[in-house]
Amino acid sequence: MPVGAEFDPGLALLAFLVGGTGFWYVLGSRANRRIGWSLLQWLRDGTWAYGERAQTNWFGASNFWFRIDPARRPFRRFQVTVLLEPRDMAFWGLFARLLLNRRDLLVLRGDLRNPPRYELEVFDRPVNVPAEVRRRIRDEGWVVRKLPEFGLTVASPNDPGSLPGDLLEAVSPCTRRVWRLALHRTAPHIVLVCHFPDPARVAPADFFAAVERVIERAATVSTGDR
Repeated sequence: MPVGAEFDPGLALLAFLVGGTGFWYVLGSRANRRIGWSLLQWLRDGTWAYGERAQTNWFGASNFWFRIDPARRPFRRFQVTVLLEPRDMAFWGLFARLLLNRRDLLVLRGDLRNPPRYELEVFDRPVNVPAEVRRRIRDEGWVVRKLPEFGLTVASPNDPGSLPGDLLEAVSPCTRRVWRLALHRTAPHIVLVCHFPDPARVAPADFFAAVERVIERAATVSTGDR
C-alpha cells in the first residue's frame, strides 16, 4: 500500500469475498468430483447384473450419466443421471440446501421389456413434470389428488386407488425424498427422480430391488420378453 494511502474497508471486504469464493469453488469442485466417483462406483455395484456394457459421461464439473444399453430384464435399456449439489457455489449451495432441500439427485429413466399397464404421475410440484405431460393431464382430464402422507400429488387417467402409495412405500425407505415417479406406456416407461440414496445406509442392490418391485407392481400380465 502506498505511503499515506488510507485503508479502504470496502475494497478489503471485496477482496476477501472474491478470494473466499474462489477458494470455496476449488474445494467444492474437488469434493463433488470425489463424491461423484464414489456414487458412480455405487451405481456400478448395483447394476452389474443388468449388463456389463455400461457407458459413463461427465458433463459440467460434477454431474454425470450412467447408461446400460442393452440391459437385461426387466429393463431393455436405462440411464441414471446424477446431479450433484452445487457444493462449488458458496451462497447458492447453502441456499439450495437450507431452503430448497437440495441434495445429490438421482434421475432414473428406463425402457422396459414389458411396458406398464398404468399411466401415472406422482410429483412434488407441477414444474417437475415435463410440459407435454402437463398438457396431457389437463387436456385428457386426468384424475388429480393429493397424497398428504407423502407430501406429493398423483395424476392418472383413472383413479389409481392405493397404487401410488404402494409404489412410494417400495422406494421411500431407500431415499430421503421422492420428487417424481412416473409410469407410461411409451418410453421412457419409468422415471424416478429422488435424492441419491445414502451409500453408507442403503446398499445399491436394495435400491434397485425396490425399483424392480415398482416395475413388477406396474407390469403387464405377460412377463415374457418383447
